[in-house]
Amino acid sequence: EELNLEPGETKQIKIKLISNAVETDVVIIKQKSNNDATIVKVDSETARNVVTANGDGTGFVKALAGVNSNNELSSSYSVRGGSFDENLIYVNGIQIYRPFLVRSGQQEGLSFVNGDMIDKISFSAGGFDAKYGDKLSSVLDITYLSPDSLIGSFSGSLLGARATIGNKHGKLSYLMSGRYKSNSYLLGSLETQADYRPVFFDYQTFINYRASEKWSFEFLGNSSLNKFRMVPQNRSTRFGGINQAFQLTVAFTGQEISRFQTNFGALSAEFRPFKGDSTLLKFTASTFTTSEQETFDIEGAYRLNELETNFGEDDFGKEAALLGDGSFLDHSRNYLDAIIYNFEHTGKHKWKKGLFYWGAKYQHEEIIDELLEWKNQDSAGYSVPFTESADLKFAEYLISKNTLKTNRISGFIQNNWRFLKKNGKSQLFIKTGLRANYWDYNNQVFISPRGSLVYSPSGLKKDSLGNTHRDSTNFSYRLAWGYYYQPPFYRELRDFNGDISSNIKAQKSIHYVAGVNYDFYKWGRQFSWRTEAYYKDMDDIIPFDVENVRIRYYGRNAADAYSYGLETRINGQFVKGLESWMSISYMKTEEDIINDIYYKFYNANGEKIIDGFTLDQTVNDSIGFSRGYMPRATDQRISIKIFFQDEMPRFQQLKVHLNFVFASGQPFGAPGSIEGRNMERMPDYRRADIGFTYKIVEDGKLYKKKGKITMPQNHPLKHFRNFGIRMEVFNLLDISNTISYLWISDI
Repeated sequence: EELNLEPGETKQIKIKLISNAVETDVVIIKQKSNNDATIVKVDSETARNVVTANGDGTGFVKALAGVNSNNELSSSYSVRGGSFDENLIYVNGIQIYRPFLVRSGQQEGLSFVNGDMIDKISFSAGGFDAKYGDKLSSVLDITYLSPDSLIGSFSGSLLGARATIGNKHGKLSYLMSGRYKSNSYLLGSLETQADYRPVFFDYQTFINYRASEKWSFEFLGNSSLNKFRMVPQNRSTRFGGINQAFQLTVAFTGQEISRFQTNFGALSAEFRPFKGDSTLLKFTASTFTTSEQETFDIEGAYRLNELETNFGEDDFGKEAALLGDGSFLDHSRNYLDAIIYNFEHTGKHKWKKGLFYWGAKYQHEEIIDELLEWKNQDSAGYSVPFTESADLKFAEYLISKNTLKTNRISGFIQNNWRFLKKNGKSQLFIKTGLRANYWDYNNQVFISPRGSLVYSPSGLKKDSLGNTHRDSTNFSYRLAWGYYYQPPFYRELRDFNGDISSNIKAQKSIHYVAGVNYDFYKWGRQFSWRTEAYYKDMDDIIPFDVENVRIRYYGRNAADAYSYGLETRINGQFVKGLESWMSISYMKTEEDIINDIYYKFYNANGEKIIDGFTLDQTVNDSIGFSRGYMPRATDQRISIKIFFQDEMPRFQQLKVHLNFVFASGQPFGAPGSIEGRNMERMPDYRRADIGFTYKIVEDGKLYKKKGKITMPQNHPLKHFRNFGIRMEVFNLLDISNTISYLWISDI
């Protein structure tokens, strides 16, 4: 109805509104950001659905492109050919650390990151910004949740239990979580039959107090105890081929007890000097302590047999001939205590030319390390190596005691620029930054320039009515470059003999990264196809060998290296409401060790001298060889990963989470041999895990036969936002993967 009024005329109108309630499903609004050149953002709920055997908060990282890990029980991972120690991990902007002495995944227990407390996840596999620290490979940036109401979660299984609770009272919010884990059931499937008694505990708390509009305070605390006890019994391993097969049988006595106690605390204060968030100043003080011990006395008596391979024989597949037998005794008393203090200031300021970041950090480290390892080996009644004197000579013997106190100072500046605004949207994003670092152990100062560029043209199209809309497809192009130095931490300083190097420099890697993103809509849902090519030029590298998850460094800058590859990844909601992804990666990494010369010796008859085989052992001539570039221990060429989620069309409360990984084999070689170093390849790594979730309550709604309904007020589950039952099947295809080799001397 229209009402016409003359100038100056007034009328009183009575309007009666009829009440009407319209109820809709929960709407989640996500901001799409494409101005990060190398950062991949992962939804925290999706990350929790990735099925992993270790069950901690970082398992989802191994499902991302460019990341490789052959050990399901460990939180360690390799990124684009780097070692496990080349990855930065931040929680709420604070760097965290891993244990030093861990040599196998079954010892490691719980990682620092708690998946139930995560709010935001960002990951970069290379070419990351200057505001992140000094490591060679990657950065994982995690932000914990600050609850605005009462929240809680609990989960329990045969492998452990987790409980989390959080709330907000006025200006104070808190989030607390406790975890218990035991891998006894998983470890029972290993080739080494033993009495496994692992016990892992962890407690974390995150407290936020908003004192005023200008001041707020945060506290992040963690205390964990990872204790691993094993009493080995026996091991039987078959290897070889169709024409020649072998079996190694070992009977054990003794035990191993490893203990890792860590504590971490960080207090931060944030100050906003002006109204709004245009300027933020943050001050942080943190302390990390670890007390680690690795003790074992394990005696083994072994025999090496050749198996019958003739199909026509009655004893086919059974032991046919004894090739050798012997025994060994492994002894270890390793103790390490470390304390790390950090004082850091960071800030950011929004101005007309972009967003400016800066920061400065002081770090003090104290490490006391006592190393004692020896191995006595016996074959046919003779100690190996054999000596005619009465003195006992060990096959391996390491003893050292090191004390290290050092200080580090670092700082950075970075500015994020925006250019080429069109239709209210910037199309060109440039990040430039500079890092500086000083370490008083070697008095080295280095400067690390870094930069990235993202060009995202605004695509517009006209519909059938002639109206202009933003295109449903969008390309963005990315470039990143930078210098990445990694000053040695304690493990890189310690060589094979347990000594720490006094003349060592920071490892250096120059990253070149180029990529393209293709964002498009299909079935009314958004998908993203991300492709990235990279090259890493590395100098002053400290070579290393990998034994399970234990890294043994050469303790000197003895190599140049390179790594290059191509990765492509597509992700989106193939099933509405459930994100999935698939990635394919190719990577090659090699290193050239300085003075990697080995010799072949010949007698007067021109025969190559081989110990134990050549009759004439008198050296008459020798020829020297250099390996040149050889594969690094982390050289896995092909990697295919699929994480897929699905649900029954007419039974949506049942959801399926499938995780599949294929990776080509890693290099390996006989220990102590330059000629044979990383010359062979392990079998390909294959892994499939599946999880089933039966939802009773989802997003505050109750499942019934016809779908989700509003939760009745008198229902016993009315206080739950999500409630369900989950079943996980690890190693669905029953594949035994190889992560390391046990070397036996056949005398």
